[in-house]
Amino acid sequence: VDDHEYAASYVRTEMITSLKGPGVIRQHLRMKKIGENDIDDALAQFTPEQQQVNASKLAVKLFRRYHNQPLMRQEQKVRQGLLTKGYASGIFDQIREQVTPQENPDEQEELLEKTAEKLWRRYRRYTGRERVQHFKQGMFRRGFDLDQVQKWLDQQQEGLS
Repeated sequence: VDDHEYAASYVRTEMITSLKGPGVIRQHLRMKKIGENDIDDALAQFTPEQQQVNASKLAVKLFRRYHNQPLMRQEQKVRQGLLTKGYASGIFDQIREQVTPQENPDEQEELLEKTAEKLWRRYRRYTGRERVQHFKQGMFRRGFDLDQVQKWLDQQQEGLS
């Protein structure tokens, strides 16, 4: 089979049926020993507009998957997911406004509360500043804003006194 035709056909099929980006498609064609010129010609069909459409669909899907994460962590995960699927690193910045879900303050607050209580219990073996330090590190690792974490801690301290 003609490599040029195969590459063009493969790119058309993947463009329509899957959410793979040009990087993953290029990698697959390289594994099939298709020449770089044929790959470049075939990928020319995958226009930046089409890439944005497919990346938007994938980003929405990923945001749904990570809905129970803090917003900052969601964006990190979606950005990483797009890179893994072969999209350019700048594409998330182009589609961010279209795909980022509206932040639900109640949901985020509830998530913070639940995670904070869990970590506060986990670090009970530490005392004083050491416990606070471990707690803050854990919350930040999970993608929470340090101001919100500090506010929760202040409320916790008020409740104890």
